[in-house]
Amino acid sequence: AESEAKVQTARRKFQDDERRRLREQRAKEKERARLEEEARRIEEERKRRLADAEARRRQEERERKRAAEEARNRAAAEAERKRLDELERRRKAEEARRQKADQARRLREEEERRRREAVELAKQEAEEAERQARLEQERLAKLKEEAELDRRREELERKRQRKYEEQLPPKLTNGESPVERAYRCFDLLGRPTRATLFAAKDKLEGLELADGDLETLPWTKDQKTLKYPKLHQLLQREERKRQVRQPIMNVWIKGGGEGRMSRPDKAEMKESIAEWTRGELTADDVSLMSWDDDEEVLVQHDNTEDGRIAAKMRKQVMERKWKEEEERARHMEPVLRRKRRSQRPPPVTLGNTPLERAYRWYTRLSGPHRRELYRSADEGVDLQRSDIDTLPWIRDGALLDFALLGQMLEDIETNKKRGGTADDGSGTMGTANQAERRRLAYNWYKKLKRPNHQVFVKLVEETFGTNLQTQDVDLLPWNDDQTAIVEARLPKNLREGRSSRRKSIGHSFGK
Repeated sequence: AESEAKVQTARRKFQDDERRRLREQRAKEKERARLEEEARRIEEERKRRLADAEARRRQEERERKRAAEEARNRAAAEAERKRLDELERRRKAEEARRQKADQARRLREEEERRRREAVELAKQEAEEAERQARLEQERLAKLKEEAELDRRREELERKRQRKYEEQLPPKLTNGESPVERAYRCFDLLGRPTRATLFAAKDKLEGLELADGDLETLPWTKDQKTLKYPKLHQLLQREERKRQVRQPIMNVWIKGGGEGRMSRPDKAEMKESIAEWTRGELTADDVSLMSWDDDEEVLVQHDNTEDGRIAAKMRKQVMERKWKEEEERARHMEPVLRRKRRSQRPPPVTLGNTPLERAYRWYTRLSGPHRRELYRSADEGVDLQRSDIDTLPWIRDGALLDFALLGQMLEDIETNKKRGGTADDGSGTMGTANQAERRRLAYNWYKKLKRPNHQVFVKLVEETFGTNLQTQDVDLLPWNDDQTAIVEARLPKNLREGRSSRRKSIGHSFGK
């Protein structure tokens, strides 16, 4: 390397000398050309002066001859002048008349031009007004279309969320309907299969199940679990039934509308319930109630005494179950405390990295959806879409993974504190050697959702506090297209870091 540096230095010195010699040669040539040009200019000046002197002599000779000629021609010129003055007077009169006619013609043309311009301007204004009206209509149509798209998108999001919630097990209720009693039994036994549930029916303590209650549960084809969407509908139906029971009973007892002497039957209630209650109840609500065989009398109670006894026994079972859960929660409190700490939003920092800047705007806007944060960035907020993408989003941009976010912020603070360590000569501060720089780059590669080489370099250049340089990105084993990292070519300590850590944690828990 030193020999190569000496060769390069000698080469540059030779090139500098050659350029200096060429510059001196060009300067001498320019000076010689300037002297020749000066001598030529002096010679031309001398010749010009001689020519001027000869021209002045000839001019004086001509002046003398012209003076004599003028003396001879003065008399004839005077007569000619008088004749020309008369002709000029006539010509001026004719010119004045012609100018007056031209001025009148120009005035007529100017008036006609102004009239045409006024017509053209009115036409242009009408076209501009029409164009503005058309643009306004297009803008309103576009806004309406965007509003419709947003409404449809929100509707799809609500449907997706509702569908997602329907796929989850519903919450337990305190009702005494067959499906609610059966579902409580199903949940108490740890959600078994249908065969296990029917086998353990006689051994259930404190749950007064009637014959046929378990048959009301909507089982899947394999009878291993329940159809939760159908179960949601059944439980909502029972809840609605409890809500409308007393209002419908009051309407039936009063006999419907004013002035009636008899209580209506089921058909009449379904036909007139909306009118009697001003739209608060519907015919479907009437169908939920229990009627007699002739559908003329509304059943006021649904086995109240049995329900009271079942509720009392169920309360005893639930109290015993709550005590067991409290005992288990007491042992799990440290674990739950650590879990709650990981699910808590981390504190906001004052750094200038894209992650910290995006998280500050996320908390400032009260935790919006990712698309709302995109819309705020497009409207002029001091935030870029690339900054928003650095946040660890989950559930399609609805929430943040606060545990991963807290770890990323801690890594940024740690790297800031390590930023003042000695340089190892590679141009990257705060890292001890090449292996450490590779490990740091690989960790940021995983935290940034595994970008390609170009995006990774751009993020490193625009991010402060990551303790990375662009040359650290090249230490990773990229594929030929530089779109992803070849995991098999990573060092063994990086590939096995996560699994070995999990193994050690499991071993410590085993101890």
